[in-house]
This record gives sequence, C-alpha cells and structure tokens, in this order.
Amino acid sequence: MASGSSSDTLAKLREELADLTPEELQTLKEKMGLKAFRRVFSSTEESYKVKGPKPRQNKNRPTEISCKRRVHSVPEIPGVKKQVTRDPRFDDISGEFREEIFSRDYAFISDLKAVEKKKVKQQLKKEKNDAKKQKLRQILNKMTQEEKTKDEKKKKEELVKEWKGKEKERVKDGKSPYFLKKSDVRKLELAEKFKELKEKGQVKKFIEKKRKRNASRQRKKMQID
Repeated sequence: MASGSSSDTLAKLREELADLTPEELQTLKEKMGLKAFRRVFSSTEESYKVKGPKPRQNKNRPTEISCKRRVHSVPEIPGVKKQVTRDPRFDDISGEFREEIFSRDYAFISDLKAVEKKKVKQQLKKEKNDAKKQKLRQILNKMTQEEKTKDEKKKKEELVKEWKGKEKERVKDGKSPYFLKKSDVRKLELAEKFKELKEKGQVKKFIEKKRKRNASRQRKKMQID
C-alpha cells in the first residue's frame, strides 16, 4: 500500500513538473542535484528532450530550428573543380611586398591627395557656415598630419639606408657588422632634426619649446601623484 502511495505521489509530482519551463526545470535540477533528479524524475527530464522543431504557439509564426544542428559539408562532385578563395595579401603567389616599389608605382596617389587638399583649402575660404568651416578644418588638419607622418617615415627610411651603406663600407674594412636597434634609429632621427634646426637657426627655439613641454608634463604628473 505504501508502495502504491509513493507511486501516486511521484506521478503527481511528474504531472506538476510537466508544466514547468526548461529554465525552471534546470533551476530545480541544480537545487536537488543531478544524481537525485535523474533517479526520481528521469522520465520527466526525458520529456523535454524532444527531437525536431518545437511546436509553434501561433501557426502564423515561423518554425523554430535549433542553431546547434550540425551543418553538413558540401559533397565533392567528380569532375567539378572546387573553388578556393585566397587573400592576395597573404598568398605567396602574389609575390613579396616591397614598399619602395609600391611607393614608386603608386606615386600618383600623392598627387591626387595634393589636388584634393587644394580644393579643401579653396572651399574653406569660401565657406560662410561655421559648422561646415569647422568640419573642413578638421579634414585639412588630418591631411596635413598624414603628409607629415609620411615625410617623417620617408626621412627615417633614408637615414637607415644611408647608415647601412656606411656600415657596409666598415665591414669591408674588416669591422664587425652592427645591426640597428629602435633606439639607434631614434638617435639618428634626433641628430638629423638637430642638423635641420641648426641650418635654419631654430635650435634655441626648439630647446625652449621642449623645455616648456617637459615642465608641463612634470606639473601634470605631480598633480596626479
């Protein structure tokens, strides 16, 4: 009799669990423990593992399909060559990238940018609207900064190239080769910068400007500390 009562209680619990959502069922499973849950409510848990699409609550809604379903690969068809996509930037077939050749072949881009910059300057002079003038100034500043960055990069490449040429001559004379580090390149750039400033008579102005910048950074650092 006790066994029948236990079976009835278990059946009643399973009926109540049948109305729970998968989320509620998962919460109950975590509270009871996986082992106890499977032993008592295994049949109820299995009822949630329904294969195929879930029944629609509204017939006008599209059928839900699980995103976990395995996607089968496209079978190979005999006689049809498989199409292989490739990225020319990372493919050996495209050859080795050489920046000096690229710069030479696409030098016309710099000419186009110069023409575009000239047009922006002309528009800025004619424009009366403050908001549009501000936008044009931003574009012009960006173009100027790009030119400056490109010129600095070109100067650095020329300095390194010149240094390597001199280093080859030293090696011919029997000296051990020395390979430039980033810090060495930076020293070459500073030396060249100082040389240019000296020729223009702007060394004192540059040093004063740098001193003020360093003092400003030091003050900001002290405020933060």
